[in-house]
Amino acid sequence: QKHKLSFTRRASASRSRRGSLAEEDAQILLAKTHERMSSLIQEEERETGFVNPKTYQAYSKSVGKQMLLAVMFFGAGSQIARVLIGWWISVWAADDSQFPSPEAVQRRAAYVGLMG
Repeated sequence: QKHKLSFTRRASASRSRRGSLAEEDAQILLAKTHERMSSLIQEEERETGFVNPKTYQAYSKSVGKQMLLAVMFFGAGSQIARVLIGWWISVWAADDSQFPSPEAVQRRAAYVGLMG
């Protein structure tokens, strides 16, 4: 019986040492993983001020002149369309005659023809 009891004590002590070793190994592994991750992930830096013209040159060079011109053309076209639509709505709303003249009817037909 004494022999069995001492074996049980030794086995549980061995298990508890293994448990603490496993915990230590896990903590070491976690620390190493954290170390690797911190070397991969760096804190972002933020700068303020003006953008260097060389940056714009690098962007235009990487995109290509045709694409840059197309983007600028369609961007300007969309802004012009916004302005013209606002102007057209103001002209349309200002025409408040209940009995329009033939010229006003032709003007409305031209607006509808232009804007679809």
